Amino acid sequence: MLSEHERGVRQMSLTASAYDSSWPGKEPVASRAHTAGVLAIIFGAGFYSLWVWLHAGPDAIAGASERHAILSYYLPGIIYEWLLLFYVWRGARRRLPRLRDWVGGRWENGTQILKDILIAILFWVVWYAVLKFVQFVLGPSHSTLVQPMFPQGPVEAITWILLSISSGFCEELVFRRYLMRQFAAWTGSFASGVLIQGAVFGLAHPSLGIKQMIVISISGVMMGCLALLRRSLRPGIVMHAWADIFGGLIVKGLPYK
Repeated sequence: MLSEHERGVRQMSLTASAYDSSWPGKEPVASRAHTAGVLAIIFGAGFYSLWVWLHAGPDAIAGASERHAILSYYLPGIIYEWLLLFYVWRGARRRLPRLRDWVGGRWENGTQILKDILIAILFWVVWYAVLKFVQFVLGPSHSTLVQPMFPQGPVEAITWILLSISSGFCEELVFRRYLMRQFAAWTGSFASGVLIQGAVFGLAHPSLGIKQMIVISISGVMMGCLALLRRSLRPGIVMHAWADIFGGLIVKGLPYK
């Protein structure tokens, strides 16, 4: 038999667990130091990527006798995405221990799956139109650094798809769940959380140039609004992965250039 004190502690623990796993949540899920570490990793990786591109140069990369896109870009990208997510989860696992708490619930039946896919498709159409308009307003970015990154051949295409799926899953959890909740909790405003994580999302891609950083920031804000409205990351994960697949394999552009 539990004592009255033990029952009270257990009840408080259960209540806190339910509160912490709510969407999007009103309390931070990790310390400020942990979030500073997450931001340091994100910006460090972004500016390291920029340094590599500028150091090697697009001509040297594109003119190599044998492309090594898989080993040079895709596999390191996949590893980075999952290591970043693991670091984020390590800092927030006490308040969000289960994957369903991160994503905002799991699919219970086929109807829910189809509904989220339909929402992802409709949102992608709006997202694509908005970003194309923003690109038109900003004008050509003249970014040639990313051209060699796009896949050539079936093996690179398959690896690009794996990278896109990893980015869609990991980045939505990191930016639209972890960072958005942290910033919203600290500022006391969900709107601020959406805007700040969107800005960080854009600043994390310095190798694409200023104009594309603006485009990606707007993309991050739109994705944050979707997550907030749906109280789930499921449609956003599907849409994000498809947007990267489409941008790399089909149009070889948006949102990359």
